[in-house]
Amino acid sequence: MSQVQQYKDYRQRLSGRIEQFITPNIKKILIFGDKFPGLEDKWKSSKKNVVHLDTLKPDWFDLNRDNPDFELPIEKQSFDILISYHGLEKAIDPERLLLELRKYVVKEGLFLCVAYNVGHISTVVNLLTEGWAHKEDGALREGHIRYFSYTSLKELFKLSGFDLVGEDIYGLPELPELTNQLIKLTRNPYLNALSFIFRGKRVETFPFIEGTYP
Repeated sequence: MSQVQQYKDYRQRLSGRIEQFITPNIKKILIFGDKFPGLEDKWKSSKKNVVHLDTLKPDWFDLNRDNPDFELPIEKQSFDILISYHGLEKAIDPERLLLELRKYVVKEGLFLCVAYNVGHISTVVNLLTEGWAHKEDGALREGHIRYFSYTSLKELFKLSGFDLVGEDIYGLPELPELTNQLIKLTRNPYLNALSFIFRGKRVETFPFIEGTYP
């Protein structure tokens, strides 16, 4: 199977997994990053309100210390779930972005994050053979400026006020012999993890005061 086909298969399988997390009681969904072809139509047909951050703030990814203004034309605590579908990889300051977006999630609302694993074997091979060349998809997709490991993504949840309540790991069966050898050599169990699917709940005892992030 070609790498392009592997990523197409990945996205199809991922859509099926994401659908399982959108329960009937979830009515309002805020998404940033990529879109879910077909899945979003299904949500809308079941009377769910699906909103893309692009339509509210096209430059959401540009939020940073020098560009700190972030106001959406909607009420705070409007959405039952926030979904990042390979969106954090595009953000200049992922932590700052999540600290702002959590304001628009209801109390004890959910955050579903899908992010590529920068430590995947394909990235390691790319670094050794091509010197970090951009690819059509994956962690090194053009337009990605942030990269996440299992540990750094887990820490991001903690820093941005979401309690991690579940996690899935998606792996591709590529280069199995080399992968297994490297896993033993590096003691890194996530070499064959293409992406992480983390689920969090908004924490109400978050130590930061809303709106005071420097």
